[in-house]
Amino acid sequence: MEVEARYSDPERHFIFRLASYWDCLNLPTEYLIYRDYVRTIDYLFDTTGNQQRTIAIFTAVINQAKNLGKSGEWVNKELIFEAGGEFADSRLDLLRMNLQHGPLTDDVLDLYNERVNRFK
Repeated sequence: MEVEARYSDPERHFIFRLASYWDCLNLPTEYLIYRDYVRTIDYLFDTTGNQQRTIAIFTAVINQAKNLGKSGEWVNKELIFEAGGEFADSRLDLLRMNLQHGPLTDDVLDLYNERVNRFK
């Protein structure tokens, strides 16, 4: 599996270790495979540029998924969202922007609350 050549061996090992942990959780998934986990964690790590921040985000999302009975696809989507939050000027602004696009359904509001409470 090819992870960006710009990473050192310890950084590549870090990405594979998180992907392996995610894979071992056996969260329900319809289409994700190990390679998808590596790609998503690679993207998150590339965005944060920091192993500790990547671990904090990964752990928060994984714990929330386990506590709420979420799928691997949900974890994937939320890690990508959090990477976007790291890239944006403000995670809170990104949360608000997501609320402003589309109808305000119960599912949209539930997801907003999950995201707001993720790091509490």
